[in-house]
Amino acid sequence: MTTPSPAGLWSREAAVVFGLAMGPAVGIGLGRFGYALILPAMREDLGWSLTAAGWLNGANAAGYLLGALVAAAAMRRLGGFGALATGVALATLGIIGCAFTSDLALLAALRALAGLGAAFANVAGAVLVSAAVTGGGGLLLGLFYGLPGLALILSGAALPLHFAHAGPTAWREAWALLGALAVLLALPVALARRTTAPPPRPPGSGGGAGAPLRPMLAILLGHAGFGVGYSGYMTFMFAWAHESFADPRAEAALWMTIGAGGLASTWIWARMMERAAPARTFAAATGVCAAAAALPLAGAHPFWGFASAALFGASFLTAVAATTQFMRVSLEPAAWARGVAAITIAFSLGQTAGPVVSGFAGDQFGGLGPTLAVSAATLALGAALGLAQRDLRAGRGG
Repeated sequence: MTTPSPAGLWSREAAVVFGLAMGPAVGIGLGRFGYALILPAMREDLGWSLTAAGWLNGANAAGYLLGALVAAAAMRRLGGFGALATGVALATLGIIGCAFTSDLALLAALRALAGLGAAFANVAGAVLVSAAVTGGGGLLLGLFYGLPGLALILSGAALPLHFAHAGPTAWREAWALLGALAVLLALPVALARRTTAPPPRPPGSGGGAGAPLRPMLAILLGHAGFGVGYSGYMTFMFAWAHESFADPRAEAALWMTIGAGGLASTWIWARMMERAAPARTFAAATGVCAAAAALPLAGAHPFWGFASAALFGASFLTAVAATTQFMRVSLEPAAWARGVAAITIAFSLGQTAGPVVSGFAGDQFGGLGPTLAVSAATLALGAALGLAQRDLRAGRGG
Protein backbone atom coordinates (compact mmCIF):
# COMPACT_ATOMS: atom_id res chain seq x y z
CA MET A 1 0.00 0.00 0.00
CA THR A 2 1.60 3.28 -1.12
CA THR A 3 1.63 6.36 1.04
CA PRO A 4 0.35 9.47 -0.74
CA SER A 5 2.88 12.25 -1.26
CA PRO A 6 2.44 15.47 0.74
CA ALA A 7 1.41 17.28 -2.45
CA GLY A 8 -1.10 14.57 -3.32
CA LEU A 9 -2.48 14.55 0.21
CA TRP A 10 -2.84 18.35 0.19
CA SER A 11 -4.61 18.23 -3.19
CA ARG A 12 -7.04 15.61 -1.91
CA GLU A 13 -7.73 17.60 1.24
CA ALA A 14 -8.17 20.80 -0.77
CA ALA A 15 -10.72 19.08 -3.02
CA VAL A 16 -12.68 17.92 0.02
CA VAL A 17 -12.48 21.39 1.55
CA PHE A 18 -13.80 22.89 -1.70
CA GLY A 19 -16.87 20.67 -1.58
CA LEU A 20 -17.50 21.36 2.10
CA ALA A 21 -17.03 25.11 1.59
CA MET A 22 -19.91 25.25 -0.86
CA GLY A 23 -22.24 24.74 2.12
CA PRO A 24 -21.32 28.13 3.64
CA ALA A 25 -21.18 29.54 0.11
CA VAL A 26 -24.90 28.78 -0.21
CA GLY A 27 -25.92 29.67 3.34
CA ILE A 28 -23.74 32.73 3.85
CA GLY A 29 -22.48 33.83 0.43
CA LEU A 30 -25.96 33.72 -1.13
CA GLY A 31 -28.42 33.39 1.75
CA ARG A 32 -26.99 36.22 3.83
CA PHE A 33 -24.96 38.42 1.50
CA GLY A 34 -27.21 38.07 -1.54
CA TYR A 35 -29.88 40.06 0.31
CA ALA A 36 -27.67 43.16 0.15
CA LEU A 37 -27.82 43.08 -3.65
CA ILE A 38 -31.62 42.88 -3.67
CA LEU A 39 -32.20 45.30 -0.80
CA PRO A 40 -32.05 48.58 -2.80
CA ALA A 41 -34.73 47.32 -5.18
CA MET A 42 -36.93 46.03 -2.35
CA ARG A 43 -36.60 49.32 -0.46
CA GLU A 44 -37.58 51.27 -3.56
CA ASP A 45 -40.47 49.01 -4.50
CA LEU A 46 -41.83 48.39 -0.99
CA GLY A 47 -41.00 51.73 0.64
CA TRP A 48 -38.94 50.33 3.52
CA SER A 49 -36.99 52.37 6.07
CA LEU A 50 -33.37 51.47 6.83
CA THR A 51 -34.52 49.98 10.14
CA ALA A 52 -36.97 47.65 8.36
CA ALA A 53 -34.27 46.71 5.88
CA GLY A 54 -31.88 45.93 8.71
CA TRP A 55 -34.55 43.90 10.50
CA LEU A 56 -34.65 41.33 7.71
CA ASN A 57 -30.93 40.69 8.00
CA GLY A 58 -31.38 40.70 11.77
CA ALA A 59 -33.95 37.92 11.32
CA ASN A 60 -31.44 36.00 9.23
CA ALA A 61 -28.87 36.42 11.98
CA ALA A 62 -31.39 35.31 14.62
CA GLY A 63 -31.96 32.13 12.64
CA TYR A 64 -28.20 31.69 12.47
CA LEU A 65 -28.00 32.08 16.25
CA LEU A 66 -30.65 29.39 16.75
CA GLY A 67 -28.78 27.13 14.36
CA ALA A 68 -25.54 27.66 16.25
CA LEU A 69 -27.25 26.76 19.52
CA VAL A 70 -28.53 23.42 18.20
CA ALA A 71 -25.79 22.59 15.65
CA ALA A 72 -23.88 20.24 17.95
CA ALA A 73 -27.08 18.32 18.73
CA ALA A 74 -27.91 18.19 15.01
CA MET A 75 -24.50 16.70 14.27
CA ARG A 76 -24.95 14.08 16.95
CA ARG A 77 -28.27 13.06 15.42
CA LEU A 78 -27.53 13.47 11.70
CA GLY A 79 -23.76 13.14 11.53
CA GLY A 80 -21.48 15.83 10.17
CA PHE A 81 -22.41 15.52 6.50
CA GLY A 82 -26.07 15.07 7.36
CA ALA A 83 -26.13 18.35 9.28
CA LEU A 84 -24.24 20.07 6.47
CA ALA A 85 -26.64 18.81 3.79
CA THR A 86 -29.67 19.70 5.90
CA GLY A 87 -28.30 23.20 6.32
CA VAL A 88 -27.79 23.64 2.59
CA ALA A 89 -31.35 22.46 1.90
CA LEU A 90 -32.88 24.81 4.50
CA ALA A 91 -30.87 27.77 3.25
CA THR A 92 -31.88 27.08 -0.35
CA LEU A 93 -35.56 26.86 0.62
CA GLY A 94 -35.30 30.12 2.52
CA ILE A 95 -33.76 31.85 -0.49
CA ILE A 96 -36.30 30.58 -2.99
CA GLY A 97 -39.23 31.28 -0.68
CA CYS A 98 -38.44 35.02 -0.66
CA ALA A 99 -39.45 35.13 -4.33
CA PHE A 100 -43.08 34.41 -3.44
CA THR A 101 -44.05 37.05 -0.87
CA SER A 102 -43.74 40.73 -0.04
CA ASP A 103 -45.08 40.36 3.50
CA LEU A 104 -42.45 41.58 5.95
CA ALA A 105 -43.24 38.94 8.59
CA LEU A 106 -43.09 36.08 6.08
CA LEU A 107 -39.90 37.44 4.58
CA ALA A 108 -38.40 37.62 8.07
CA ALA A 109 -39.37 33.98 8.71
CA LEU A 110 -37.79 32.89 5.43
CA ARG A 111 -34.65 34.89 6.17
CA ALA A 112 -34.50 33.19 9.58
CA LEU A 113 -34.85 29.78 7.91
CA ALA A 114 -31.95 30.60 5.60
CA GLY A 115 -29.92 31.69 8.62
CA LEU A 116 -30.68 28.45 10.46
CA GLY A 117 -29.46 26.47 7.47
CA ALA A 118 -26.35 28.63 7.14
CA ALA A 119 -25.39 27.92 10.75
CA PHE A 120 -25.74 24.16 10.27
CA ALA A 121 -23.63 24.32 7.11
CA ASN A 122 -20.99 26.54 8.66
CA VAL A 123 -20.57 24.77 12.01
CA ALA A 124 -20.73 21.25 10.56
CA GLY A 125 -18.42 22.17 7.70
CA ALA A 126 -15.87 23.78 10.03
CA VAL A 127 -15.80 20.74 12.32
CA LEU A 128 -15.47 18.36 9.35
CA VAL A 129 -12.62 20.41 7.89
CA SER A 130 -10.89 20.62 11.28
CA ALA A 131 -11.07 16.83 11.57
CA ALA A 132 -10.05 16.14 7.96
CA VAL A 133 -6.96 18.29 7.51
CA THR A 134 -3.49 17.33 8.66
CA GLY A 135 -0.86 19.48 10.32
CA GLY A 136 -1.65 23.03 11.37
CA GLY A 137 -4.48 23.34 8.88
CA GLY A 138 -4.40 27.13 8.79
CA LEU A 139 -4.24 27.38 5.00
CA LEU A 140 -7.03 24.87 4.42
CA LEU A 141 -9.23 26.49 7.05
CA GLY A 142 -8.60 29.78 5.28
CA LEU A 143 -9.61 28.11 2.03
CA PHE A 144 -12.82 26.81 3.61
CA TYR A 145 -13.81 30.29 4.77
CA GLY A 146 -12.52 32.10 1.69
CA LEU A 147 -14.32 30.05 -0.95
CA PRO A 148 -17.75 31.55 -0.20
CA GLY A 149 -16.31 34.59 -1.95
CA LEU A 150 -17.14 32.68 -5.12
CA ALA A 151 -20.84 33.14 -4.30
CA LEU A 152 -20.33 36.90 -4.03
CA ILE A 153 -18.65 36.98 -7.44
CA LEU A 154 -21.45 34.99 -9.10
CA SER A 155 -24.26 36.97 -7.49
CA GLY A 156 -22.46 40.25 -8.09
CA ALA A 157 -22.07 39.43 -11.76
CA ALA A 158 -25.76 38.59 -12.18
CA LEU A 159 -28.04 40.65 -9.95
CA PRO A 160 -27.06 44.30 -10.57
CA LEU A 161 -27.28 43.76 -14.32
CA HIS A 162 -30.62 41.99 -13.84
CA PHE A 163 -32.01 45.06 -12.06
CA ALA A 164 -30.53 47.40 -14.65
CA HIS A 165 -32.49 45.52 -17.31
CA ALA A 166 -35.73 44.73 -15.43
CA GLY A 167 -36.01 47.52 -12.84
CA PRO A 168 -36.57 47.45 -9.06
CA THR A 169 -39.91 45.64 -9.27
CA ALA A 170 -38.06 42.52 -10.48
CA TRP A 171 -36.72 41.67 -7.02
CA ARG A 172 -38.79 38.46 -6.92
CA GLU A 173 -37.01 37.17 -10.00
CA ALA A 174 -33.72 38.11 -8.34
CA TRP A 175 -34.50 35.83 -5.40
CA ALA A 176 -35.33 33.03 -7.84
CA LEU A 177 -32.00 33.61 -9.57
CA LEU A 178 -30.21 33.36 -6.22
CA GLY A 179 -32.07 30.11 -5.61
CA ALA A 180 -30.83 28.71 -8.91
CA LEU A 181 -27.26 29.66 -7.97
CA ALA A 182 -27.76 27.95 -4.60
CA VAL A 183 -28.75 24.69 -6.29
CA LEU A 184 -25.71 24.93 -8.56
CA LEU A 185 -23.29 25.51 -5.69
CA ALA A 186 -24.85 22.70 -3.65
CA LEU A 187 -23.70 20.07 -6.14
CA PRO A 188 -20.04 19.99 -4.95
CA VAL A 189 -21.28 19.31 -1.42
CA ALA A 190 -22.74 16.02 -2.63
CA LEU A 191 -19.54 15.34 -4.56
CA ALA A 192 -17.44 15.80 -1.41
CA ARG A 193 -19.67 13.27 0.33
CA ARG A 194 -19.23 10.73 -2.46
CA THR A 195 -15.48 11.14 -2.94
CA THR A 196 -14.46 10.68 0.68
CA ALA A 197 -14.84 7.83 3.09
CA PRO A 198 -17.82 8.19 5.41
CA PRO A 199 -16.53 10.44 8.19
CA PRO A 200 -16.71 9.44 11.82
CA ARG A 201 -19.20 11.13 14.04
CA PRO A 202 -17.92 14.67 14.49
CA PRO A 203 -15.77 15.39 17.52
CA GLY A 204 -18.01 16.06 20.47
CA SER A 205 -20.67 13.54 19.47
CA GLY A 206 -22.00 11.24 22.08
CA GLY A 207 -21.46 13.74 24.84
CA GLY A 208 -17.90 14.85 24.25
CA ALA A 209 -15.91 17.35 26.23
CA GLY A 210 -17.07 20.78 27.15
CA ALA A 211 -15.28 23.85 25.85
CA PRO A 212 -13.93 26.07 28.67
CA LEU A 213 -15.22 29.54 27.85
CA ARG A 214 -13.72 31.78 30.55
CA PRO A 215 -10.11 31.63 29.25
CA MET A 216 -11.31 32.60 25.76
CA LEU A 217 -13.72 35.34 26.80
CA ALA A 218 -11.76 38.11 25.06
CA ILE A 219 -11.89 36.50 21.63
CA LEU A 220 -15.54 35.53 22.10
CA LEU A 221 -16.45 39.14 22.87
CA GLY A 222 -14.20 40.32 20.05
CA HIS A 223 -15.94 37.97 17.65
CA ALA A 224 -19.30 39.36 18.76
CA GLY A 225 -18.05 42.89 18.04
CA PHE A 226 -16.82 41.69 14.67
CA GLY A 227 -20.28 40.27 14.01
CA VAL A 228 -21.94 43.63 14.70
CA GLY A 229 -19.62 45.53 12.38
CA TYR A 230 -19.28 43.02 9.59
CA SER A 231 -23.02 42.39 9.27
CA GLY A 232 -23.79 46.10 9.21
CA TYR A 233 -21.19 46.67 6.50
CA MET A 234 -22.33 43.76 4.34
CA THR A 235 -25.98 44.80 4.68
CA PHE A 236 -25.56 48.44 3.71
CA MET A 237 -22.34 48.78 1.68
CA PHE A 238 -24.04 47.82 -1.57
CA ALA A 239 -26.82 50.31 -0.81
CA TRP A 240 -24.10 52.95 -0.35
CA ALA A 241 -22.67 52.00 -3.75
CA HIS A 242 -26.14 52.11 -5.30
CA GLU A 243 -26.64 55.67 -4.05
CA SER A 244 -23.09 56.83 -4.78
CA PHE A 245 -22.43 55.30 -8.21
CA ALA A 246 -25.86 55.04 -9.88
CA ASP A 247 -24.15 52.68 -12.34
CA PRO A 248 -25.06 48.97 -12.27
CA ARG A 249 -21.70 48.00 -13.75
CA ALA A 250 -19.82 49.81 -11.00
CA GLU A 251 -22.11 48.33 -8.35
CA ALA A 252 -21.51 44.83 -9.71
CA ALA A 253 -17.77 45.43 -9.86
CA LEU A 254 -17.69 46.59 -6.23
CA TRP A 255 -19.52 43.49 -4.98
CA MET A 256 -17.33 41.23 -7.08
CA THR A 257 -14.28 42.98 -5.63
CA ILE A 258 -15.41 41.93 -2.16
CA GLY A 259 -15.87 38.36 -3.40
CA ALA A 260 -12.52 38.28 -5.19
CA GLY A 261 -10.87 39.58 -2.03
CA GLY A 262 -12.49 36.74 -0.10
CA LEU A 263 -11.05 34.19 -2.52
CA ALA A 264 -7.61 35.80 -2.39
CA SER A 265 -7.63 36.10 1.40
CA THR A 266 -6.64 32.45 1.75
CA TRP A 267 -3.23 33.22 0.26
CA ILE A 268 -2.90 36.81 1.49
CA TRP A 269 -3.13 35.67 5.10
CA ALA A 270 -1.66 32.16 4.66
CA ARG A 271 1.67 32.83 6.39
CA MET A 272 0.04 34.51 9.37
CA MET A 273 -2.64 31.81 9.62
CA GLU A 274 0.03 29.11 9.76
CA ARG A 275 2.57 30.82 12.02
CA ALA A 276 0.99 33.48 14.22
CA ALA A 277 -1.18 33.04 17.27
CA PRO A 278 -4.75 32.81 15.91
CA ALA A 279 -6.01 35.60 18.17
CA ARG A 280 -3.40 37.93 16.67
CA THR A 281 -4.51 36.98 13.17
CA PHE A 282 -8.10 37.69 14.16
CA ALA A 283 -7.15 41.09 15.58
CA ALA A 284 -5.15 42.04 12.49
CA ALA A 285 -7.86 40.99 10.02
CA THR A 286 -10.60 42.69 12.05
CA GLY A 287 -8.51 45.86 12.30
CA VAL A 288 -8.17 45.95 8.51
CA CYS A 289 -11.96 45.51 8.25
CA ALA A 290 -12.46 48.47 10.59
CA ALA A 291 -10.27 50.68 8.42
CA ALA A 292 -12.07 49.45 5.30
CA ALA A 293 -15.50 50.23 6.75
CA ALA A 294 -14.38 53.77 7.55
CA LEU A 295 -13.08 54.59 4.06
CA PRO A 296 -16.48 55.39 2.45
CA LEU A 297 -16.93 58.08 5.10
CA ALA A 298 -14.26 60.07 3.24
CA GLY A 299 -16.65 60.65 0.34
CA ALA A 300 -18.78 59.12 -2.39
CA HIS A 301 -15.94 58.86 -4.91
CA PRO A 302 -15.53 55.37 -6.41
CA PHE A 303 -11.93 55.26 -5.16
CA TRP A 304 -13.08 55.10 -1.54
CA GLY A 305 -15.73 52.52 -2.33
CA PHE A 306 -13.43 50.17 -4.21
CA ALA A 307 -10.58 50.60 -1.74
CA SER A 308 -13.02 49.72 1.04
CA ALA A 309 -14.33 46.69 -0.86
CA ALA A 310 -10.84 45.39 -1.65
CA LEU A 311 -9.57 45.71 1.92
CA PHE A 312 -12.73 44.36 3.51
CA GLY A 313 -13.03 41.48 1.07
CA ALA A 314 -9.42 40.47 1.62
CA SER A 315 -9.83 40.34 5.41
CA PHE A 316 -13.33 39.61 6.71
CA LEU A 317 -13.40 35.88 6.01
CA THR A 318 -9.92 35.51 7.52
CA ALA A 319 -11.22 36.93 10.80
CA VAL A 320 -13.77 34.11 10.95
CA ALA A 321 -11.20 31.49 9.92
CA ALA A 322 -8.81 32.68 12.63
CA THR A 323 -11.36 32.15 15.40
CA THR A 324 -11.98 28.60 14.21
CA GLN A 325 -8.23 28.03 14.12
CA PHE A 326 -8.06 29.42 17.66
CA MET A 327 -10.53 26.79 18.83
CA ARG A 328 -8.76 24.07 16.87
CA VAL A 329 -5.37 24.67 18.48
CA SER A 330 -6.67 25.59 21.95
CA LEU A 331 -9.09 22.71 22.57
CA GLU A 332 -8.90 18.95 22.51
CA PRO A 333 -10.56 17.40 19.43
CA ALA A 334 -13.48 16.14 21.55
CA ALA A 335 -14.38 19.76 22.33
CA TRP A 336 -14.11 21.16 18.79
CA ALA A 337 -17.83 20.95 18.02
CA ARG A 338 -18.79 22.82 21.16
CA GLY A 339 -15.94 25.27 20.71
CA VAL A 340 -16.95 26.11 17.16
CA ALA A 341 -20.56 26.39 18.33
CA ALA A 342 -19.48 28.81 21.09
CA ILE A 343 -17.70 31.19 18.72
CA THR A 344 -20.58 30.91 16.26
CA ILE A 345 -23.06 31.86 18.99
CA ALA A 346 -20.94 34.87 19.99
CA PHE A 347 -20.70 35.93 16.37
CA SER A 348 -24.44 35.37 15.87
CA LEU A 349 -25.36 37.61 18.79
CA GLY A 350 -23.32 40.37 17.22
CA GLN A 351 -24.56 39.95 13.70
CA THR A 352 -28.17 39.80 14.89
CA ALA A 353 -27.80 43.27 16.37
CA GLY A 354 -25.56 44.69 13.64
CA PRO A 355 -28.00 45.43 10.79
CA VAL A 356 -30.71 46.70 13.15
CA VAL A 357 -28.35 48.98 15.10
CA SER A 358 -26.69 50.25 11.93
CA GLY A 359 -30.03 50.81 10.20
CA PHE A 360 -31.38 52.67 13.21
CA ALA A 361 -28.30 54.91 13.21
CA GLY A 362 -28.87 55.65 9.54
CA ASP A 363 -32.52 56.55 10.13
CA GLN A 364 -31.72 58.74 13.14
CA PHE A 365 -28.72 60.61 11.78
CA GLY A 366 -29.51 60.59 8.08
CA GLY A 367 -28.20 58.41 5.29
CA LEU A 368 -25.90 55.46 4.98
CA GLY A 369 -22.77 57.12 6.36
CA PRO A 370 -23.78 56.55 10.00
CA THR A 371 -24.46 52.86 9.29
CA LEU A 372 -20.86 52.43 8.13
CA ALA A 373 -19.54 54.50 11.04
CA VAL A 374 -21.19 52.08 13.48
CA SER A 375 -19.61 49.18 11.61
CA ALA A 376 -16.14 50.74 11.72
CA ALA A 377 -16.38 51.47 15.45
CA THR A 378 -17.55 47.99 16.46
CA LEU A 379 -14.96 46.33 14.23
CA ALA A 380 -12.23 48.39 15.90
CA LEU A 381 -13.53 47.28 19.30
CA GLY A 382 -13.47 43.66 18.16
CA ALA A 383 -9.86 44.01 17.02
CA ALA A 384 -8.84 45.46 20.39
CA LEU A 385 -10.49 42.57 22.23
CA GLY A 386 -8.67 40.11 19.98
CA LEU A 387 -5.35 41.66 20.99
CA ALA A 388 -6.30 41.12 24.64
CA GLN A 389 -6.78 37.35 24.15
CA ARG A 390 -3.91 35.27 25.50
CA ASP A 391 -2.59 32.25 23.65
CA LEU A 392 -4.07 29.05 25.12
CA ARG A 393 -2.00 26.53 23.21
CA ALA A 394 0.35 26.00 26.15
CA GLY A 395 -2.63 24.67 28.09
CA ARG A 396 -2.67 21.63 25.78
CA GLY A 397 0.85 20.68 26.61
CA GLY A 398 2.52 22.51 23.74
